[in-house]
Amino acid sequence: MGNGESQARDKRAFRKEHANIFEGVIFHYEKANNLQISKELVPAQFKDEAINVVVRLRPLFDHEEDKGEFPVVQCTYSSTSKILPKDNCVIVHKCMSGPDMKPQTAFIEHVAYPFPNGHVFCEDHTTQDVYSNAVLPLIGYTLNNQSKIEQRGTIFMYGQTGTGKTYTITGVVKLLSSDLFQYLLAAQKSERSTYSVKVTCLEMLGDSLYDLNNNHTEVKLLQGSGNVRDINVVGSTEININDADGLWKAYDDAAQLRETHATMINSQSSRSHYIFRISIERDGKKYARLTLIDLAGSERNADSMYHDADRQRESAWINSSLSNLKDVIRTVTLSKSNQQQHVPYRNSKLTQLLRDSFEGSGCKTLIISTLSPISTDTEHTMNTLQVMSLLANGDASLDPVISKTQAGDVFKSTDVGRMKPVAKWTTEECFAWIETVDKGKFAKYAEEFPKSVNGAQMFRFPAARFAQITGDQDVGIAMRKALDQYTEALNKQKQALAEETRSRLKGK
Repeated sequence: MGNGESQARDKRAFRKEHANIFEGVIFHYEKANNLQISKELVPAQFKDEAINVVVRLRPLFDHEEDKGEFPVVQCTYSSTSKILPKDNCVIVHKCMSGPDMKPQTAFIEHVAYPFPNGHVFCEDHTTQDVYSNAVLPLIGYTLNNQSKIEQRGTIFMYGQTGTGKTYTITGVVKLLSSDLFQYLLAAQKSERSTYSVKVTCLEMLGDSLYDLNNNHTEVKLLQGSGNVRDINVVGSTEININDADGLWKAYDDAAQLRETHATMINSQSSRSHYIFRISIERDGKKYARLTLIDLAGSERNADSMYHDADRQRESAWINSSLSNLKDVIRTVTLSKSNQQQHVPYRNSKLTQLLRDSFEGSGCKTLIISTLSPISTDTEHTMNTLQVMSLLANGDASLDPVISKTQAGDVFKSTDVGRMKPVAKWTTEECFAWIETVDKGKFAKYAEEFPKSVNGAQMFRFPAARFAQITGDQDVGIAMRKALDQYTEALNKQKQALAEETRSRLKGK
C-alpha cells in the first residue's frame, strides 16, 4: 500500500472514528446559519440555455449508518448567513484532522458550491420531483417542434459509482414512456398526422460499441459522406415501438445485458455507457429525438487499486472517457456564449457518437449529477461538484464559498474527543443529547421527557420506554439504537486510548 493510499485510509477511518465530534460541529454550523431546505421547486427552463445541470443527493442508507458512516453533504435553498450563496447551493462538510491526528485538533471546512442557474434536489426529493421539474421541460421542448429540422434532447446521468444514476434514470424512463405516448396520441388526433417511434440501444465499452438489440453485436461509427457532423452507426438495429409498455420493455431488456462488475463501492456497478435513443418521425420525416445516456460510474483511484489488471484498465478508460465528455460539454457551452472554441469531439468515441446532440440549432442537453452523502466519499463528491459547477455556470467562474470551524471552538477543549458514559450524564447532558443527536431528529420530543431525567435512568430505558415517552414506536426504537451506537463508539474510544497508552509505555 502506497503512502498516499495509506493516508487516504487513515483520513476516512478518522472521520468515522470521531463521527460524534464532526456531527456535532455540522449541527452547530446548520443552526448558526439557519440553513433552510425547501421542497418548493420551479420547473427548469430550456428556452435559452443549451445545457442545463441539476444535482441530486441520495439519502444515507441503513447499511452505511451501521458501518459508522454519517452525512456530510446538504442541499440548501436559503440561510441567514452573509457568506453563503443566496440561491441554490450544495454544501460539503469536509471533516479533517490536525497533523497529530488527535480529535482535539479536528476541524471542518464547509465548502458551498453555488448553483444559481440549476436545480438542487435534496435527499427528500423523489424521482418524480426530478422528472417533473427537470426532465419534463426538456421533453416538452423536444416534442414541441415547430421547425422543419429534427429537434434533439439529450439527458446524461453523471456521478460516482453507487450514487444512484441507474436508479434515477430507470425511474425517469418509466415516467417518460407513459407521457411520450400520451402526447403523441393527442398530437395525432389534433394534427391528423402520423407518428412513429423507434429505439436504438447501444453499449459503449472501451473503444468498442455494441448493439444490445442484436445479441451484443459490435457495430461501427462512420462519418457521413456529406456533413462532417453526420455520424452513422453502421450495423445497429432499430426497434419499432407501439406503446408505453413496449418502450419501457425495450429499455429494460437492453439494460439487463449491460456489462457490470463488482467494485469497492457497488457489487453490481455498470462499467459501460448505456445509450438509449428514441427517434420519432412525423408523416415519415424526422421530427424529434431523445437520447438518454447512463454513464459508467467514475471511481476513486484509491478504490480501483485493488482491481485486477482488466478492471484497472476499465476504470482508466471510464475516467478518461468522462473527462473528454466534460471537456466537450464545457467547450460547447463557451461556444454558445459567442466564444469561438475548438470542440474536441475526436478525443473519444462517446463524443463522436453524440456530436450531433450538441451541434446545430434545436439541441438541448440536461445533465443530472448524482451525489453520495457519506463522509468516505467526501473528496469524490467535491470533485463531481467542481465539474458540475463549471458546466452549470459556464465561464462565470462561481468559486465555492469556503469557511472553517474548529471543533475546539464548538466544544470545550476538555470535552473534544472525550466521550462520557451515558450513565454519568447530567440532566442537562441528557437533554443536549436528545436535541442534537442525528442532526436534531428527536429535538421536538425533548419536552416530553421528565424534567429530572438523568443519564443513569436514560441508560436503562428500553425502546418501549422511549416509545412511551415520545408516543411513537419507531422513534422509540430509533432513540434506543442511537444511544446504543453512542455506547459502542465510547467503548471503541476506550480501547483506542488504552492501546495508545500501552504504546507510549513501551516507548519509554
